[in-house]
Amino acid sequence: MKKERSLGFSRKGEKYYAKGSFFDEDKTFDGRLLRVERCVARDPGVPDSKRLYSFHTFVIQKGAKNRTYVFKGVKEIDLTGYFKEGDRVRHHYGHEIPEKYDKSGDSEVVCIVCGEQISCRRSICPYCGSVLLK
Repeated sequence: MKKERSLGFSRKGEKYYAKGSFFDEDKTFDGRLLRVERCVARDPGVPDSKRLYSFHTFVIQKGAKNRTYVFKGVKEIDLTGYFKEGDRVRHHYGHEIPEKYDKSGDSEVVCIVCGEQISCRRSICPYCGSVLLK
C-alpha cells in the first residue's frame, strides 16, 4: 500500500516511497518520554457521536527532534500512572503507544496495541491477542 509523497521528495524518491521504506516517516526508534497527557472527549472525526474516548498524547524526544503520537482508546484506559516523564522508551513502527524500557519494578505491562494493562506473568494480551513486550 503506497503512501502519498510528502513535499520535497523528487520523482525518483517517490518511486521508492512506500510504507516501510527508507523514506517513511514512521520508524522504530528509541527516545525519552517528554510528556504524556490524557483527555476524555468525543471523537472529533465523528461529530454526531455521543461515545467518549480516552486520548493519550505521547511526546517522545529523539536527539534534537520531538515526535508526537496520539492513542485513542476506551474511556476507562488511563496510562498516565504507568508512564513517567523522562522514561526511556521505544516507539515501534505502526503503533501509538511506546514500549517502556525499564519494566523491572512493574507488576503489569501495557499492551502497545490496545492499551490495556496486563500482568507480567502473561505473554499474550487477553483483550486483543497480541504478543506482550517484556
